[in-house]
Amino acid sequence: MSLFQYEPLDLTGQSFRLLMLHPGSTSQISCDIFQASLDLDVIIPYEALSYAWGSTELSASITANGETLCITNNLFTALKDLRDDFLSRVMWIDAICIDQNNIAERGHQVGQMASIYRKAEQVVIWLGPSTFERKLLLECLRKLQQGWKRQKSHADLTWAQKNGSAIRHSSDLDQAVFADVQRNALVSLLDEPWFTRIWVLQEVSNARAASIYCGRWSIQASTLNIAAKVIGVAPDDGCQAVLDLFPDSFTRRSPRKNMLSVLLQRFRKSKASDPRDMVYALLAIASDVSQSDSGSLLLPDYFKTEEQLVQDLKKYLFLDLRYCKVILARTMVSFLEELPQWTGRVLNGIVAAGIPDHIRTLLERGQKFTVNKEVIDKIHHWRPAEALSNLSQVEHPNFQFDLEGVESSLELCDYATAEKLLRLYGEKISINPKFLNQLLEIGRKKSLEKSLERLARCSSNG
Repeated sequence: MSLFQYEPLDLTGQSFRLLMLHPGSTSQISCDIFQASLDLDVIIPYEALSYAWGSTELSASITANGETLCITNNLFTALKDLRDDFLSRVMWIDAICIDQNNIAERGHQVGQMASIYRKAEQVVIWLGPSTFERKLLLECLRKLQQGWKRQKSHADLTWAQKNGSAIRHSSDLDQAVFADVQRNALVSLLDEPWFTRIWVLQEVSNARAASIYCGRWSIQASTLNIAAKVIGVAPDDGCQAVLDLFPDSFTRRSPRKNMLSVLLQRFRKSKASDPRDMVYALLAIASDVSQSDSGSLLLPDYFKTEEQLVQDLKKYLFLDLRYCKVILARTMVSFLEELPQWTGRVLNGIVAAGIPDHIRTLLERGQKFTVNKEVIDKIHHWRPAEALSNLSQVEHPNFQFDLEGVESSLELCDYATAEKLLRLYGEKISINPKFLNQLLEIGRKKSLEKSLERLARCSSNG
């Protein structure tokens, strides 16, 4: 049998591939791979698979369009578990539906992956083969789900805890043994490599619905979040962040409100087989990145080396490489390790440079700035009067001087800038008499007595 050959996709549009997994119960797995388009009003209903690749060795094979397609052993096991005995199943699976040897296609498909998961009927999360303990756990959780449906209410934690206890009492096992089995099964599930994958953040946050599979057993994904609370298992922060993204979860929080820099720091310990994916996997859920901009520095591009992407990431996050000379990292791992340490210092440097366009760009992305004494101290190394004049022109809800910043600025700025700062922040100054008295001494040197005395009178009248 000949090896399967991919037909090229139209990379100028929203084309992608789907597969139809044929029913069966033997060790032979077969499917048909066909092209579809995301820009059509009606797309054939499909499910999107989310799983951990495991070893990248292509040690197993299936039949695709009558030809041999080599896949990983982990994916082969998943397909066996997900295959129905009698019905076909239409799915999107990255390792099969993307030609992994076509670099241009990989970038194109990664760029529209959020849409692929968003338009799927559901995301199927395969966490690995079933075990006796996991089967017992999922049986119990499925009974809880059925109870929620009868109650016609979403997962109520108090109700779940009460009825979870009742379900345990209905088991033939000793209650203490049953509780240990449940706990151990849940701990092993939450310890699966899937929860550490950087890609799951995008896959789950875009899901309309999601199911968890262990072997052939399944539950609604949000039930797993409830289970952790009912059984009393405390997931680590990274795992809990993923659980909270499951659709219909009562604690659902979305990372979409966060800027790319925040996401990079929060999920820097996640895993990716390709270090470039530590960036590409977050683009669709970052609030400040538009993938529709074809000129974007961060557009998924697998022709770009890891070092080139790190440099482009610095340019995007900090606008100009001169601001982030202190960040010497050239690999993604080292850059992400250094990012939390240097971000505040670099951002303060950008403010201290006093270039309004740079500051406004970051403000539009959602960044917040407070000009404090530390920032003013940095301005000494630039042109202080000019920089402070520029900063006084930046008016934005997320941009402000604190009181020490105003005091330090008055010692360096010209008269016009000082007057403007007093107009902008006069109300804060007037309600702080001690601080106002300190400014009066500085103000006499710059002929600002009238402005400051006016503030003093407002303060005393208040």
